Amino acid sequence: MDERERRFRRAECMQADAIILNWNRPGHLLRHTIPTLLDCDGIRHIIVSHGKEDTYFESPDPRVECHRHFDLNAVHGLSLRFYCRIHVKTDAVLILDDDQIIQADHVHQLLESYESQPERIHGFYPRYAFHSLQGINYGWKEIMHKYVLDPLFIWQFVRGRLKPCMVLTAMMIAPKPALDAFWSEKHRVEYFVKEHSVPLWNGEDIFLNLLYLARTGLLPVAIEPCVALLKTPESHRGISGNKPFHGTYRRAFFRHVCETLSLRL
Repeated sequence: MDERERRFRRAECMQADAIILNWNRPGHLLRHTIPTLLDCDGIRHIIVSHGKEDTYFESPDPRVECHRHFDLNAVHGLSLRFYCRIHVKTDAVLILDDDQIIQADHVHQLLESYESQPERIHGFYPRYAFHSLQGINYGWKEIMHKYVLDPLFIWQFVRGRLKPCMVLTAMMIAPKPALDAFWSEKHRVEYFVKEHSVPLWNGEDIFLNLLYLARTGLLPVAIEPCVALLKTPESHRGISGNKPFHGTYRRAFFRHVCETLSLRL
């Protein structure tokens, strides 16, 4: 047995339920995502929240729960993925977007990472908090060259204080209490979300991560994927398709959450 097999067997000793929001990609879920998850012994059940009646499908396997959330989608939007915590029976929760082309290696890697630090949120897509002359901001490494002339950013970079403050819900594994905390505290920022977010509850990942950090003091664990992560060809039509507005809104919401939680990063 090689080291890779040993690692994956250890990861499969633990169990996690998976939550997926189905909006426009039922074929991809049925042909690829769900079969891949069903092949992973570490995945106990798969919870599919269907937001649209015309893309609904019946459960293809006893381990798959399909929920008709057509009406709830209008009320909760993207936060439906955390509403689904009421169906979760495991301590760890795997969360996926429906445009991810996942492999079993990705799932095993997340399970193994979570097993090593079960009190933290783990994921493949990190976002970093940093200060600039324009105030606190967040972003990913590939855009940070834009701030090389900003003295506050340079100070933070040189001091080694650029650490991930969040990982995206595109593919993450989190302790169930993090989802419970989101649902009990979401009212604190809901006015801002309902006034500004498109689609509804865009930024649910921001609030989940920052709230959990404020409550526990624990930063998320950003993982380098063992196999390249890919998305479906239609992924550009997703919620980040309107790039200028999407980025502007998320930066504003990030600052609003930090202020609301009195969170110093």
